[in-house]
Amino acid sequence: MYAAGLVLYELLTGQRAFHGDNPVHVMYQHVHGEVPLASDRVRTVPLELDQVIAKATARDPADRPDTAGALISVLRDAVRQLSDEELDARPAFLAGMAPGTQPVAREAAATRPFTDHSVAPPTSADERSSDDAAATQRLSTLDPAATQRLVGLEPATANDVAPAVGGPAPEGPDQIRRRRGRVWPWLLTLVLLVGGAGGWWWYDTSGPGSIRTVPTLAHLAVADAEKALNAAELRAAVTEAFSETEPKGQVISADPSPGAQIGKRSTVTLVVSKGQERYAVPTLANVPRGEVERLLKERTLTLGKVTEEFSETVAKDLVIRQDPAPDTQAKRDTPVSVVLSKGRQPIPVPNVVTKPADEAQKALEALGLTVVRGEPVNSETVPEGAVVSQTPATGTLFKGDTVTIVVSKGPVLIPVPDVTFKLVTEATKVLEKAGLQVKVSKVFGGVLKTVRFQDPAAGTMVRRGTTITLTVI
Repeated sequence: MYAAGLVLYELLTGQRAFHGDNPVHVMYQHVHGEVPLASDRVRTVPLELDQVIAKATARDPADRPDTAGALISVLRDAVRQLSDEELDARPAFLAGMAPGTQPVAREAAATRPFTDHSVAPPTSADERSSDDAAATQRLSTLDPAATQRLVGLEPATANDVAPAVGGPAPEGPDQIRRRRGRVWPWLLTLVLLVGGAGGWWWYDTSGPGSIRTVPTLAHLAVADAEKALNAAELRAAVTEAFSETEPKGQVISADPSPGAQIGKRSTVTLVVSKGQERYAVPTLANVPRGEVERLLKERTLTLGKVTEEFSETVAKDLVIRQDPAPDTQAKRDTPVSVVLSKGRQPIPVPNVVTKPADEAQKALEALGLTVVRGEPVNSETVPEGAVVSQTPATGTLFKGDTVTIVVSKGPVLIPVPDVTFKLVTEATKVLEKAGLQVKVSKVFGGVLKTVRFQDPAAGTMVRRGTTITLTVI
């Protein structure tokens, strides 16, 4: 407790509580003096912290906190009473009190023996012996083990002081007592120094002085965060993670979290942003269906909606297109939709026979088919200009395939032979031979049996089987 109080005093003032020309003088002040007020040197030190130091360094150990935890509680209670201005104030030293200057008279008075502030440390052997006993009694309250070490200096026995043959005469009791009077201050000084060093070691390694508060590190660049930890005597361990909000290279979070109290040189794990997690969408065009999922999985993407459609350029079961497009930067597990080819679309061949040739051609070309016209032919049944036949006549084709159509020239026409002035029997034979039908119309009984007129007239182009009317007189 006492050592911790001295450390706090030195932290607040920049110098030790007691000064002296030699270790004995300093030790004497520790044993008999009161620790001066830190505010007597630094006027910005609040009274509350003066009180913490006074409690930790109370002359009577019973007045000090029982445990380190109790002292921490006292310190925290004091700090809670301070304003931000008091906590943030820069040290303002009183005149002559800055580190490196000699203490002024007020401090010297505060550190004189408690029995009489005007009396200097004892110098005679009797005075020292008297004060030795008092110091031993006070030291016992600080460190029972140290008391035992001092009390253990019992008067020497005859055997202890027997000289060697030819050696000096043994010391008498007064000489031994005087020698011990000169020794015990150094022993006490050693005890105090060892105790102070041990207290400082405890304070700095496992006591309050080893406690560090984790600073706020989020949003800092990793180099700045490491500097902040170094300043707090903490170590940094860096891990990386993706972040949708934190730029690459900046701290996302820290473990332990800001404000946590941990031991000096403890490790704080920094989670540093690798930037947004994005993956380039692969090119899937013309990729077989079975390869699509594998390629997406390699980029931590997933297969979305799969649809199919006919394609004249992409073979069956290959990807026609995708969404999102290739090389798009997508988040993890983004679904990628694909359209697969069903191959070329089959086209049922329509029947265009007897339809006008131009109309038939337009209908076939509208389906994506190519129309070729064959050599026109005569047809006794299909009107001229209509389709007599087509190839293929049925089935299915694909876009760009050819359909051949044959257009009718109409029936075969022949010129009507001239049979006028021929006997009816002869005229009939001529016409029937030409493939025409004959009808005889008699005038005045047709006694002359001679064809006087014919209809259609001679030379008229008519279809085979056309009836020619003969007028016979």
